[in-house]
Amino acid sequence: MGVTACLLLGTTPTPMLTKAAVTETANHIANKSKESEKTETKKSKESEAVNTEKTKETEIPGAKKEKESETVKSEKSKETEIKKAKESETTETKKNKESETTETKQTKETAAAETGKIKEPETANTDKNKASETSGTQKNKESEISETKKETVSKGTETQKVTEVQKETKIQKETETQKKNEAAKQKAKNKAAASANKKQGIALQNAAEISVTTQNELRAALKNDAVQTINIEGSFTYTYEVETDKKIVIKNGAVFKWSAYQDTFRITDMLIENGAVFQISPFDFMSKAVVAGTITNQGDIQVTSARGECFFTASVKGSGTFSQTTEQTYISYGAVQDAMITGTGYRINLLKDLSVTPTVSLPDSMQTGDTITPIFTNIIDGVDLSKAFTYKWNNGSYDIYNGASSPMLTKSGTLKLTVSPKKPYIMRTSTNSYPGSLDARGTVQKKQYDVIYVDPANGNNNNLGDTKETSMKTITGAMNNLTENGTIVLLGDYSSYTVIDKNVTIKSEDAKQYSFAPTLALNADNLRVTLDSVNLSNLTAAGYGTNETLTIKNSSGSIQSTDQNIANVQVEDSNLSGRLTASQNLEFKNVTFSGKFQTEKFIADGKNILIPEKNRISRIDGTATITNPITIQTELVKGKKVLEISENNKDTILSKLKLADTQNDKFQMKVSKQYNGTYITITQRVTSGGKLLIANEPFIGEAVEDSYATMRNEDCSVKTAVWSGYSHAAGSKWAAGDVPELTITLKVWSSDGTGVESKHFDETFRAQDIKVYSWKDLDTYPDTDSDTNLNKDAEILVKDGQGLSADGETFTFTLRYPAVERMEQTITTDCSARSAYCTEKLAARPVQAQGTVSYESSDPDIASVDAATGEITAKKPGKVKILIHAAQTDLYKVASAEYELTVDHAAVTAPTAITGLKYNGKAQKLAAPGETLEGKIMYKVNDGEWKEEVPIAVNAGTYTVYYKAVRGEGHGETEEQHFDVNVSQKEIGIEWTNTEVIYDGTEKLPIAAAKGLAEGDTCNITVTGGQTEAGTYTAQAAAIDNANYKLPAETTVTFVIRKADFELTGMPQAKTDLVYDGKEQELITAGSANWAMASGQKKSRPQYMQEPMMYLIKSQVTAIIMI
Repeated sequence: MGVTACLLLGTTPTPMLTKAAVTETANHIANKSKESEKTETKKSKESEAVNTEKTKETEIPGAKKEKESETVKSEKSKETEIKKAKESETTETKKNKESETTETKQTKETAAAETGKIKEPETANTDKNKASETSGTQKNKESEISETKKETVSKGTETQKVTEVQKETKIQKETETQKKNEAAKQKAKNKAAASANKKQGIALQNAAEISVTTQNELRAALKNDAVQTINIEGSFTYTYEVETDKKIVIKNGAVFKWSAYQDTFRITDMLIENGAVFQISPFDFMSKAVVAGTITNQGDIQVTSARGECFFTASVKGSGTFSQTTEQTYISYGAVQDAMITGTGYRINLLKDLSVTPTVSLPDSMQTGDTITPIFTNIIDGVDLSKAFTYKWNNGSYDIYNGASSPMLTKSGTLKLTVSPKKPYIMRTSTNSYPGSLDARGTVQKKQYDVIYVDPANGNNNNLGDTKETSMKTITGAMNNLTENGTIVLLGDYSSYTVIDKNVTIKSEDAKQYSFAPTLALNADNLRVTLDSVNLSNLTAAGYGTNETLTIKNSSGSIQSTDQNIANVQVEDSNLSGRLTASQNLEFKNVTFSGKFQTEKFIADGKNILIPEKNRISRIDGTATITNPITIQTELVKGKKVLEISENNKDTILSKLKLADTQNDKFQMKVSKQYNGTYITITQRVTSGGKLLIANEPFIGEAVEDSYATMRNEDCSVKTAVWSGYSHAAGSKWAAGDVPELTITLKVWSSDGTGVESKHFDETFRAQDIKVYSWKDLDTYPDTDSDTNLNKDAEILVKDGQGLSADGETFTFTLRYPAVERMEQTITTDCSARSAYCTEKLAARPVQAQGTVSYESSDPDIASVDAATGEITAKKPGKVKILIHAAQTDLYKVASAEYELTVDHAAVTAPTAITGLKYNGKAQKLAAPGETLEGKIMYKVNDGEWKEEVPIAVNAGTYTVYYKAVRGEGHGETEEQHFDVNVSQKEIGIEWTNTEVIYDGTEKLPIAAAKGLAEGDTCNITVTGGQTEAGTYTAQAAAIDNANYKLPAETTVTFVIRKADFELTGMPQAKTDLVYDGKEQELITAGSANWAMASGQKKSRPQYMQEPMMYLIKSQVTAIIMI
């Protein structure tokens, strides 16, 4: 029994042996056991590995060898059988790659077999089914193999390799012959051949059922007509096509891999037992592996290669798993239960025949209203087409039917369909065809209805609209399905843009009146469109044809506009507002209309009410045929236009209109011809009162100008205004004492001044109720909302011969002003209070006045003033008034002005402390200087002397600065004041050195040096925290010796005392000649080292470093003791 020992110093064990170590171990085992290669030619490399393993088991030296041989004859380990199956699969794969048959590989396989041999007896279970005859056969087999192996040693590896190739070639060529003569060969085989077959895993049960463990055995069994059931017992790879009706069973523990290039695995009946694995490996990127037939899966199915394609069409049942798939795994729809597939990335193939490309088509005959289903070919039966495909329908312009799989046709004309498989579905042929989508095309014939229902909220233009349940969404869409003169029934409020190209009635459903707010486009000649029982909401209608008629009845609401291109508009039994335009005829019958209409010919019948709106005047350009008078219902406003008419029909139309209310004949309608047309307007008697604005009022010394007057009265305006009463007629100027009069004539107001009245005067008019306002600036209207500009001095008189005119169009009266007086003189100067300090002289402020200016002081003892120049001299503290006088002139009255002067001592601006001072080694000012206009500011620091200069300081510290103002002679000084000024310490920087040292038994401490000092300054730092032993420590800057500086916030540093180093002079070595003797043995030869101190001297290891070398040396030594 071999034992391998591994010793690692300072490390963990190495998990794998090196190549040299493996080779050495294998050779050692071979020499110790006196093993040799067997002479029998192998059919495959895996058989050789198994035979070698069993041979080694029989050749362990001594009594143990015989005992283990007997154990092998009586026992069969289940784990050994599984291991052989896996090794067989691996070796079979390697057989296909002949380049790997080198001597080194054989050595590795031998070592691996030996390792397996050691482990197998530990886990083997006794096979109770083996008979005593099998045990005897095993003895003969082992003896024969032992002799054979001795011969094999002399032949060498090269002979073995040539024999393997020849044997494999012979097996492939003679398979057919072997099948025919198999029975005879079985009888003729000697015991050694029978034993070899047993080792290859062939368990011949009967002619109908056989067990196989290699590719060649399976291939032979598939070709044997007598075999009906094949049990795959081992694990191996099969690389040929399979097409059989035999039953194949992959047994528990077996891993059967089918490695295909472009082949088919077609099986009528295959069982994958629990614990068995069926692997499919399309190994090349050009590979196509097709699996077909019927499989019962109680184990696991795996697609192990992602390079090629796997088409899995086999029908699978059972409770196993399909645990591994690839992105090129195509599982046919319905072939495998969804619950069985646990792998990811696969696609579900929808094709029935993998060699045929699928198609899709539409029915030959299609009509709107039909529900159609596309016709597919080569799709697996039972596929839910609505879930497997996406459907894209197009009418040649845009997409329709919202991806339905079986839509009801609502659009006529070209119909195109594109279907695409949804993930994970795919249409994949075995001939590299991969149709990502299929197309179909057809033509849908139109079907039309007399009534179409439109539901803007719930309808769909893909519907037909012939019932409420199949309502359409828009009127424009409904037009395609509607017959000529048909009816569209609204099932809800409507507002979409609508194009109408055929005669149609649009109405709300019975007992309803829905909101109707679209833009209507009438798009055909001689078109007739009727809106019935709707609530219009800013309807807009435009005509794009000729002789079109729009009829509105039983409706209400508003109209944004009807285009003038619409020839005829008919309104019946409706209440509307907005704007109506008809290029030819507008007809009203029992209509209330609020807004503006315009037409060439107007026809009215029944009871009609017109409600004019301001700035929206209805107009009749031609004739009007009115059966019953139209009631004008409007706010009674003087001058309001009711209707614009043609001059030729004014009398006829006026006689067919009546006001709903005249307020006892206060209002009436008249024809008014104005500059921009002829109107029927509402007139009203003139109301007394109003606001009269008078410009160019009399002013002394100014010329008499034509008056500019205006009347703020909606009923009348100023016709003329003439001045009289001035004494200087020749010069036409106003002089003092003149009594001005203004004669004013008012006229009724008209819009263009043509004299066509909209109002009239009568005896009730009172001129005295008029308010007069002065209009001083003609660029802007004066404020008449307050009394600011109200002229309360002017008197209104109605003299003889004035008043109401005979025709009632004018009213005349006189406006008398008070006698003319001199003007108020204005002194323009700054009258705000002034101040001065004692003895100061002030210049006079600028003054503007019409008369001569003079000055005066109210108290010359405080301040005197020069009467002519106005210069002021301040004498003592106090207050005084400075008076300014302007003399009277011919045009202006005398005037005066004044302001207050305060005399006091000059103000002192106190000095202020300078903050934020920091020591810099230089002299710094402690204060910003103060100011005074009277005298000077004096300073002192602490108990020092008074000086005029601003104090300074160099060192850090707190200083008290005193100051006061010393005035001129006789005026004293201010009270002494003070403040403190601080010069703060400067923060130093610390430069650390000596932070890493080597242990020498003395105390170690880093060195700290101050940085950032002023020129010429010194500052020493005291450091604490010294240490002696090796390790990592923290030192601190504790104090400094210069009061102008301070330590920074961070005062610590980490320093390291390192251990003394050493020199390795000799590595430990593994002993190579160790043989087991039952006693403890030294495995290595010890190493050696010299130790170095800080000085660099070498010496023996010091007392404090008496640890084992393994703590200081990292090395790895492997020693092998073979017994």
